[in-house]
Amino acid sequence: KRKMMFRERPVPPTLQLTKITPFGDFPYLKRRLLTDRNDAWAGIFERLLGSDRNHLVVVGAAHLVGPDGVVGLLHQRGFNPVQR
Repeated sequence: KRKMMFRERPVPPTLQLTKITPFGDFPYLKRRLLTDRNDAWAGIFERLLGSDRNHLVVVGAAHLVGPDGVVGLLHQRGFNPVQR
C-alpha cells in the first residue's frame, strides 16, 4: 500500500517549512530530495568558494535550513555563510 503526500486541510502559514512538508512519513523521499542533494551541492559550493571568481547560486528555501541544509553543511566544512 502506497502513501501519498497530501493534506486535506489548510496548513496555517505560521508552521515551519519542515512541519508543512510531511517528510517524517517519507524519510527516503527527504533523503533523495533534500539531504543527498544538499551534501552534493555543499561539495560543489566549497569548490566555488575556493575560486577567485564570484558565483551566484540559487536554491529553494528547504535546502537552506537545518543541520543537513546547505548552510549547516558549509558551517561544518569551516565556512561562515551569513545572510545579508
